[in-house]
Amino acid sequence: MDDNEVMSIVLWGDANERQMKTWAENVRGELQRLPGVSMVEILDTREYEIDIQVSQERLRQYGLTLAEVSAAIEKASGNVSAGAIRTQGEEIRIRTVGRRETGPEFK
Repeated sequence: MDDNEVMSIVLWGDANERQMKTWAENVRGELQRLPGVSMVEILDTREYEIDIQVSQERLRQYGLTLAEVSAAIEKASGNVSAGAIRTQGEEIRIRTVGRRETGPEFK
């Protein structure tokens, strides 16, 4: 087996973007569990976005600035590289994940 072999899989259908991305993540998980598979990427998808609104009244009530709220949100959304482990024929990337992704998680 050549270390540079590549396979492309395209998912398409009548599902919404969120459902298609969920399916792609499920397929990625299944492929990553296969022996000899060292890396699986999902391409051409938009990152999830969340809209957080903070009223001026609440900022004043708690004595906070918008910059402080932004910093707290960024800290709570961490997904940081912790390096990689190289084995014969593959590289395993390590990440620390403390990531919040939904409105209730940020609340």
